[in-house]
Amino acid sequence: LTAQLSLDGLEHDCVVLCLDQTDVADQSGENPPARSTAEDLAYVIYTSGSTGKPKGVMVENNGLVNLALAQIETFKIDASSRVLQFASFSFDASASEISTALLVGASLTLIAKETLLDTDQFTGLLVGQQISHVTLPPSFLTGLPEQAISGLKTLVVAGETCPVEMMKRRSQNLHFINAYGPTENTVCASAAVCFPSMDAVSIGKPIANSRIYILNAQHQLQAPRIPGELCIAGAGLARGYLNRPELTAEKFIEAELFGKTERIYKTGDLARWLPDGNLEFLGRIDQQIKLRGFRIELGEIEAVLGQFEHIKEAVVSLYEADGNKRLVAYLTIAEGELSTVNEPLFIDSLRDWLKARLPDYMIPASFIILDSLPLTPNGKIDRKALPAPEFQPSAGFSLPHTPTEALLAVCWANVLKRDAISRNDHFFELGGHSLLATQLVSRIRESFRTELPIRAIFEHPQLARLATAIDHASKTLALPAIEVQAEGTPKVLSFAQQRLWFLHQFENQHSASYNMPAALRLTGPLNVEALRHSLHWLLERHQSLRSCFPAQDGQTSVHLLAMEALAALHIHDLRRLDDLCADLPPFAKACPELAEWGG
Repeated sequence: LTAQLSLDGLEHDCVVLCLDQTDVADQSGENPPARSTAEDLAYVIYTSGSTGKPKGVMVENNGLVNLALAQIETFKIDASSRVLQFASFSFDASASEISTALLVGASLTLIAKETLLDTDQFTGLLVGQQISHVTLPPSFLTGLPEQAISGLKTLVVAGETCPVEMMKRRSQNLHFINAYGPTENTVCASAAVCFPSMDAVSIGKPIANSRIYILNAQHQLQAPRIPGELCIAGAGLARGYLNRPELTAEKFIEAELFGKTERIYKTGDLARWLPDGNLEFLGRIDQQIKLRGFRIELGEIEAVLGQFEHIKEAVVSLYEADGNKRLVAYLTIAEGELSTVNEPLFIDSLRDWLKARLPDYMIPASFIILDSLPLTPNGKIDRKALPAPEFQPSAGFSLPHTPTEALLAVCWANVLKRDAISRNDHFFELGGHSLLATQLVSRIRESFRTELPIRAIFEHPQLARLATAIDHASKTLALPAIEVQAEGTPKVLSFAQQRLWFLHQFENQHSASYNMPAALRLTGPLNVEALRHSLHWLLERHQSLRSCFPAQDGQTSVHLLAMEALAALHIHDLRRLDDLCADLPPFAKACPELAEWGG
C-alpha cells in the first residue's frame, strides 16, 4: 500500500495498490472476514538448545491470546496503564508486553538500546513517561535506584531466580509478581504475587488455562514437597519445534495423568509443590542455566574446555556473590604436565583460545586449577564441594601507574568485588558485563566528576586505556578557572582544614594528637614501599588529608598526612621523609576540592 509520489523510489516485486489512484467507493465498509484461526501460528522464535544449536519454537494464536488475557488480569493492566517494552524482539517476553498493552488499549512505550545501558537514562524514562507496568530480570533490577520504581504500580520479575531480600524490599509499596515460564509455553506458565511478609520466593500457581505437573523419571506424579521435573500442559503449549520432529517428539510427549491423556512439555526444570499449593523452583535438571538472559548449557562449555591441551577434566559452575553471577571453570591438568604449567600464562592463553570458539557470555570469568575434582560417595562430581573462586592475577599483572589509573582501579574493585586490579586487566574478562558496566559509569561520574558514555567501557575495556579515555574526557570539561595566587599569599581553606591548621598551631609541631587520638608504637625495620602504598590509599579516601600547610618562618611546607606519619612513626630523618612523599600523586587534577582553594 503506497501513494503515487512514493512509488518511484520504491524497490519491490509485489502487487502495488496506490491509495490516491484507487476508487474504493464501491467497496464494502465492513471488516473483512477473519482468515486466521486459533491453531494458526502467531510467531516462531528461536532459543538455544542443549547442543547450542538454535531451535525455532512455534507458538499458536490461542496460546498468545490466552497469555495476554491471563496477564492482563494478574498484572492489573487496563486502558490507563503505561507498559514499558523492555524485552528485545528476539526474546519471547516482548510478545507478552506488546499483546497485553494493545489488547486492553493501554499505552506501550518503546525503549532504545542506549537507554537500557545507562541507569540514569533508564530511570529518567520510567519517571518521565510515567510507566506503570514493567517486567525486568532481577539482575537488572539490582542496579536501579529507588526513584526508578517509585511511580510503578506493578513490577514483574522473570527470567532468573529472584532473591528473597529483593522481593521483601521491592514488594513493600508495589504489586510485585515473580513469573516463570519457558518459551515452549508462550512466555509464562505461572506467577506469584509476593508480599514482604513472605520468607521465600515461589513461582506461584499456573496461569489461567494452564496446568503444571511435577513428574518423576517414569512420568508419574510426585507428592507435595517431593522434587521432580516441571511439566506443562494447557492452552499455552507450543506446536513444537520448526523442522525438528525428533526434538518435538522428545520434549512434547503424551502422558496418562489423572485418568486421561495429556500432551505435556518437559521443561527440564526441577521443582516441587509446597503445602500452600504454590510451586518452588529448584534449578535445572540438566545443568542448563540462564545468565543475564542467555540460556547456557554448562556441558557445552565443558566439552570445549576439554579440547584444550593439557586439560584432563573440566567442570563449569555458576557462582553468585554479592548479587553478581559469573561462570567459574574448575580444571585438572594431565599427569606429568602440572609441574610444567605456568598458571597465569596458561589461563591467559586458554581464555584467548576460548574467544575463538565460544560467544563472550559463555567464557568463564574465573579459572581454578585443582589437583583433582571433589567426588560424591558414588563417584560423581560433587559440585557443592567446589571451592569458591579467588582473585587470579593475570600473567602481565602491573600496578596502576597514574593517579587516574589508581582511582579507577578502586572503582573496578568495588564493582567487580575484586581485591586487586592490574592496569592490564580487561573489565569483561574479570566477570564484568553490561549491567555492571552501568554501575561502573555511575562510579566514574562520582569519582572523577566526568560524564563518560557507556560505550566507552566496551571500546576501552582495559583499565589503562579506560583511564586514558577518562583523562581525555576530563580535559574537555568546562572547569572553573583557578585564580593564580602569588607565592606566600594565604590560601583559602575549608572549615575542616581550618580546624586542623588551628590545632596544628596550638599543639606541639611533632604531635599528632590533634588528629590521631590513639596510636600503636611499632618497632622493627620500616617497609617504606608498604608505607607509601598505605599513604596513597589514605589520600584517595580522605579529603582533609590531601592538605598541606604553607611554609612559615622558613620551614619547609609539609604534607599533612606525611607530617602525621612523621610524628606517629618517629621518623626523624626529613630527607627520608622527602623520599617517601616525593611521588605522592597530584590530586588537584582529580579532586575539585583542591581547585576551590587554589592549592
